[in-house]
Amino acid sequence: MSKKILLIDDEREVVQIMRKQIQTAGYEAHVAYNGEEGLKAAQRIHPHLILTDIAMPVMDGIVFYYELKNRQDLSHIPVIVASAYGTTEAKMRDLGVKDFLIKPFDKDTLLAKLGSFFDGQKAYRILIGTKMVYLTKSILDETGDVAQKLDIQMTNDARTVVHEAVCLKPDMIILDLDLFIAPSAGEIVAQLRQQPDLKETKILLMRSMMVDLTASGQLINNQMDIARCLDNGASHYVGYLNRDAFLSIVQEYCG
Repeated sequence: MSKKILLIDDEREVVQIMRKQIQTAGYEAHVAYNGEEGLKAAQRIHPHLILTDIAMPVMDGIVFYYELKNRQDLSHIPVIVASAYGTTEAKMRDLGVKDFLIKPFDKDTLLAKLGSFFDGQKAYRILIGTKMVYLTKSILDETGDVAQKLDIQMTNDARTVVHEAVCLKPDMIILDLDLFIAPSAGEIVAQLRQQPDLKETKILLMRSMMVDLTASGQLINNQMDIARCLDNGASHYVGYLNRDAFLSIVQEYCG
């Protein structure tokens, strides 16, 4: 799977040159010409990396970065800033950008920066709290070598999920709503978000057992559980976990 890179810069000729250079190097390149267009593109393609300029019309790179990190569905995307103003480097690094490029830069510098970023990525770490550990392992086995490239830990003990998450510091937590009764899934999500190291961690919700949608009372309870978790800081509800659902999660979030 090619790495998707979103380039955001109002210098149209420059950004198109970069696009061709990046595509030639084997990446999938997308372009936007200001921060507002960049946000829409990021929502549409969910890139693995964003390279953005600072000085742009409509929405500059700093406002774009704040907007990106304030959106639950986009906050996980790493950003490299490119700017002719080296004085902004310290500020942007303090905000959490992954790296900085001083403009102008040549093709070799650009590709070296991208290569260094992707080569330096550690195995994506996922903690799964699920009632159905063996079923989940079977689902992961069906994905072939996809799951093998990830660092996946599982637990079926609702009481230890928060402790294990604090110890592991995963990039993503997947919570099985069928695992939690007391404490509830909503309470667990709230506890996870109270941990300093987990405030930005992706928390996805799923179910390990098929839900009887014809039982109206069960459906209402399911919706209430999901709503409470989302209100407490969970990122998304992905539904019943099967092979295709897990592959979709990997493609969207794990790079």
